[in-house]
Amino acid sequence: MESPLGWVDPGPVARGYGPGRPCALPDRTRAPRFPGSMRALFLLLPATLLFGSAPLGAQQASPYVPIDSWVMPYVEHLIRAGVIADPDPLTRPLKRAAIAEALAGADTARVGAATRATIRQLVAELRSPEGVPLYRADMYIGASAGTQARRDPLRPQGVSYGAYQAGIQLAGAVGPLALSSHVYTDRYLRLDPDYSGKKDLDPVGRFTDAYVSLQGKYGEVFLGALARNWGPTGLDGFVTSPYAYSYDHVMIRAGTPTVRAEVLATQLDDMRNLGDTLVHRYWSSTRFVVRPWRWLTASIDNATLWYGPNRAFELRYLNPMKLSFVTRPDDNLPDFQKSLVAGSARIALPHHVTLQGSLVVMGISSGFLSGGCCDAVPSRLGLMGAMDFPAGHGVAARAWGSVVSRWAYRAPSGPENSVMLRGVGLGQNFADYLEMGVSASLVPRPMITVSPEVVFLEQGLGDMRLVNPPLPDYGATLFGAGDVIERILRLGVTGRAQLLRRVDLDFDAGLHFISNRDHQPGVSDTRFVGRVKGAFRFGGPVRLP
Repeated sequence: MESPLGWVDPGPVARGYGPGRPCALPDRTRAPRFPGSMRALFLLLPATLLFGSAPLGAQQASPYVPIDSWVMPYVEHLIRAGVIADPDPLTRPLKRAAIAEALAGADTARVGAATRATIRQLVAELRSPEGVPLYRADMYIGASAGTQARRDPLRPQGVSYGAYQAGIQLAGAVGPLALSSHVYTDRYLRLDPDYSGKKDLDPVGRFTDAYVSLQGKYGEVFLGALARNWGPTGLDGFVTSPYAYSYDHVMIRAGTPTVRAEVLATQLDDMRNLGDTLVHRYWSSTRFVVRPWRWLTASIDNATLWYGPNRAFELRYLNPMKLSFVTRPDDNLPDFQKSLVAGSARIALPHHVTLQGSLVVMGISSGFLSGGCCDAVPSRLGLMGAMDFPAGHGVAARAWGSVVSRWAYRAPSGPENSVMLRGVGLGQNFADYLEMGVSASLVPRPMITVSPEVVFLEQGLGDMRLVNPPLPDYGATLFGAGDVIERILRLGVTGRAQLLRRVDLDFDAGLHFISNRDHQPGVSDTRFVGRVKGAFRFGGPVRLP
């Protein structure tokens, strides 16, 4: 295990992903296991319902608007431009009712006619009568094409493609209960290197945004699959991010708009170590959020990955009010867990200027912090920050930067102790990089957003899917560690347009100037990377007797 305050001897070495080494693939033959602690967790749900029956009865639930919904690019632009307030800083996704309330209070005095028309259309789409059950069936068909298959344009992988898609999302809200289920087929899933599901199905598809959510005045109990991001908006969170495809989890939230605690827990894929022993893996992510003033939101995040041949769900790692790296010595546990500690903050300054930042610590090479015993171990940390500010006439500008150290999210014990689900990061999916960028977004016409950007990336060879070298070869290098660093300068533009109120068009295009391409010294290249997606939406509110 690695403690954020030092190093503890690693557990057994797992099978690696490096050159010449086979992957540590998940074991898909094991039947679901529901240990006693997990059953205890499920038994808490009815108790929560009974204990909170009074506040829940007076509360109208609201479905979530997914992070990748067609609505969100417009909403995020309005927030960054200072036109509407952020309904839930440092948290995505947002609830449908919260977005509608923010739009109703929009400050439209400083914006043009196109922005005002966009707000009116979003309000008409999102609002629903108070206290009336909400039922929706939203369907779509569409197609997409791209020059490469990975969703991250800065780290392209795969060949050019064309794909079709079709889906239906059912959602409802009755009293304190919100339900949703989104089933779709998309040929693109066969090509995305970060999708680890079964790709030989015909047609290939999946369920996402599928959940049951019990919502009350002082909390929420959630069971299902939904992509989440905890941290600065628009950047993948260090501990909980939407990069991985949505996975089933339990999430419990308790508190008020000023102070709240949250816990997310899930079962990860099993792996086999070098001794061919099946290793069970589990993950919890917790945080404590405070908003003492309207201008300040801060959180303390804590996550734990625990694993082992005989491990199961353990309630000791689900406490959002305790840092989990003290649990092992306190409970005298065997050394088969990894802890991450992070902090995030959002500060709203005058004139609608907003600062956001996050720091994650997974281990520090410092005699002062580790008692002088662990100086051979490099620091494992990440830092990100973003500044948003209005640039006049409804234009929102952003500057951001992030850095993740070479050894982040992994340890000498191998991929079984890496923060990932089926090879894809639960927080960040990449390490050993430095990224900086500036962008602006504007609404030239109603329901059209355009965002030009300039991004610089330095990417080393560090990867959480690789086994770390032995300790003597670690060194104390945060970034690069002598590798040939690939550098990319991107001049790009992204945008979304809604045509005829039912046709959505997304585009992402960029010209990449690459040096040391594929980490080969002196190899330069200029590459166009682009993607376009269009969809026709139909359906909407459903009346039930």
